Amino acid sequence: MRLATLLLLFFCSCLQAAEFKLLKNQVQQPLASYLYYYEDVHSSLTISDLKQLPETEWQHNNRQAFNHGYNNSTWWLRITIQNQETIELQRLLEISYPVLDYISVFIYGDNHQRTLELGDKLPFNERPTDHRNFVIPLQWQSNEELTLYFAVRSSSSIQVPLTLWQEQAFFNHDRTQTLLHGIYYGIMFVMVMYNLFVYLAVGERNYLYYVLFVCSMPLFLASLSGFAFQYLWPNYTRWNDQAILVTLSCSVMFGSLFTHNFLRAYELRGAIRYAGYSFAVISLLVIIMALTLPYSIVIRVLIPFAGVVCCYGFGLGVFRWYNGGLSAKYYTIAWSSLLSGGIILALSKFNLLPKNLFTDYATQIGSALEVTLLSFALAERINQERKMRFEAQQDALNTERELRQAREQALEIQKQATESLENRVQ
Repeated sequence: MRLATLLLLFFCSCLQAAEFKLLKNQVQQPLASYLYYYEDVHSSLTISDLKQLPETEWQHNNRQAFNHGYNNSTWWLRITIQNQETIELQRLLEISYPVLDYISVFIYGDNHQRTLELGDKLPFNERPTDHRNFVIPLQWQSNEELTLYFAVRSSSSIQVPLTLWQEQAFFNHDRTQTLLHGIYYGIMFVMVMYNLFVYLAVGERNYLYYVLFVCSMPLFLASLSGFAFQYLWPNYTRWNDQAILVTLSCSVMFGSLFTHNFLRAYELRGAIRYAGYSFAVISLLVIIMALTLPYSIVIRVLIPFAGVVCCYGFGLGVFRWYNGGLSAKYYTIAWSSLLSGGIILALSKFNLLPKNLFTDYATQIGSALEVTLLSFALAERINQERKMRFEAQQDALNTERELRQAREQALEIQKQATESLENRVQ
């Protein structure tokens, strides 16, 4: 009897996972736990082949998000959504990972079917909804059941975060997300303009490297989050992939040059004194690779390389801080923020961390903290140099005063000796 009960519960749970039951009062629902998937290693199957696959070939996704890292397979996803109401319902289906190359969507209803082609390899204006993510309008008749198939193939990480939204709830959520992004880009813009004016006034090379670094970082994140494709280059699909690689490489290049000069690595002995320039040259080579080689090859090189450069900057900052540099203290704390965000992003892309709000925004949070703290570090560096110049001037003035006093004393002694000699002659 107990065995029969357990089997019944297992069967019911399988049925529950097999389809999502849609109700009119549901405003948001992540769909990862309702997904079934099949890996087409050779990318040779069609939708007809998939519909004829035995049920045992489909695997249930038991993760919080569908994430299978970097690979060359075509991933077929299937989900069934049934309208439980006696009225018509409309929803928006969001795929919140905008750098997927190709997504073929096949929608089967009771009396109709529809096919959509999505992906960042297609011009932006071909999307059914004007949004940086992939958003698909869906409609159910009374008690209708929709079965959706997705064929996903991409040179980027295979992540397919699916969420079903009530339309008003989606736009309210998107408004908040856009506001957060706007705050981030606003912070970066203010930092760029402020430090650019400081560079023009002071002429300090570190400020130039800092400005170029701060320009590169938000461009990289805008490319990764889909804003750049939506607003800057909506028709340049090839460049959209390359932009991610180029802007990240520029961030690494200017970050390593800034680190080298700011922490005075050129004063050290051994190979470490040339590391900053070496990383900059390698970054330049990666930019050339990004413009000539496939994205899937370059990204596998670039992400570990960026991690190495972040560790170099952090390690050098700790070393300088240990030796008593106050500006190195700000630098190290700032660099650790970026390092933490970059590591979290990299682990997410390689499927070692789940995709969620924190992992998605870790780099934005880390980079915003970093550029703010680096600005303090630069200001502290300028104050230190100004203090050192002031102390040097004071030392020079004191030395000059002592020399003047010594000269006056010598003249006084000479005068006294002359007067004494004249008195003796008389």
